[in-house]
Amino acid sequence: MRRIALSASLLALLFLSGCSFKKVGDFFLEPARAPQPVALKQIDNRLNATMNWTQYYAPLNGADAEGLGVAESDRYVFLGMPNGLVTAFYRSDKPSWDDQVAWQVKLPSPVLSGPVLANDRLYVGTASGKLVAMDPVDGHVRWQKQLSSSVDADMVVAGDWLLVRTLDSKLYAIRLGDGDIVWQVEHEAPALALQGEPAVTVAGSRLFVAWENGLVEGLALENGVGLWQQRIATPKGRTDLERMVDIQARPHLYAGRLFVGGFHGKLAALDPATGQLYWVKDFSTYRDMALVAGKLIAVDDDDVLHAFDLITGTPVWQNSELKYRELTDLAVWHDKVVFGDEKGLLHVVDPTTGSLVGRYSHHSAPVVKVLPLGDDVYVIDGEGYLSQYRFQLTTHE
Repeated sequence: MRRIALSASLLALLFLSGCSFKKVGDFFLEPARAPQPVALKQIDNRLNATMNWTQYYAPLNGADAEGLGVAESDRYVFLGMPNGLVTAFYRSDKPSWDDQVAWQVKLPSPVLSGPVLANDRLYVGTASGKLVAMDPVDGHVRWQKQLSSSVDADMVVAGDWLLVRTLDSKLYAIRLGDGDIVWQVEHEAPALALQGEPAVTVAGSRLFVAWENGLVEGLALENGVGLWQQRIATPKGRTDLERMVDIQARPHLYAGRLFVGGFHGKLAALDPATGQLYWVKDFSTYRDMALVAGKLIAVDDDDVLHAFDLITGTPVWQNSELKYRELTDLAVWHDKVVFGDEKGLLHVVDPTTGSLVGRYSHHSAPVVKVLPLGDDVYVIDGEGYLSQYRFQLTTHE
């Protein structure tokens, strides 16, 4: 879930006006009636979800979790949180919390990005703009690098480098070994934007970045030099609020095409070599999309699921059974799409038909992240629990 980065004075002005506002993530965006989630329909529930273990961490605002994830080694699963704690849990189930935790280190600033495991190091980014490299065996801090602003997006490994985005619209290529900055690029930050930035996408000698001003850019990985730009979201309206655009969904590269979606913008397939459009649709989204079964699955601002043909962009199906339920980013689990909602439910969708084939009540707290890693599915919720599941879909005889 996303939140709007609005100034305190502007928020006060909006609410004093007496208007109601449409909720997007954890903030309110535009005048609207407060929509109620649609009532759930009964489904043919084929999901068997086994919780291997769950551990309490700390209450979590979903908007602070955009850059957070989990990392796995053969023995541990690593997690960082906005309370500054970085923890290594044993992957296998243990009899108590103390036994489940291998080590825990508290950093002086909230952790908003990572962890990423690479080069025998564990990397996290903090609200104070520090990139921290830790020893995954015991949590010892090996080095720190001060950057220009808060690190709140997913970090991406590219060879010997780590690609890091910061809140002030900068992108850094940083050496994994010593934290030296290889190159950096920046864009002018818009007056208003959704909280957080999507991770970059790397393919060979190029990388692709979605900027907060609605532009997608192709860069040379070697030096960060821009190769092309394409506008996906165009500001419209008289006020900054009306003109706010952003790209929050991570770009996806598949079958020689780059797929991007913008908030108050477009859904498009681009040529990654030139940025030219293969197809484009009027569509607003701020959640990560899923590419599976020859389709692009995306969620619109009203939490309606849509599927588009990857080659032509032709709409294939849509599902409004979860409308207004504040869905999380979409993720691919085997050949299905998985995600959670604000009511604490986990959902599984068949991407071929759009049918809901699985549902599980995780918790009463909002689901913040659903993260499939191999055979494990990790769930982070708003009350501050990290849970490890094993999913299985039953088959019809």
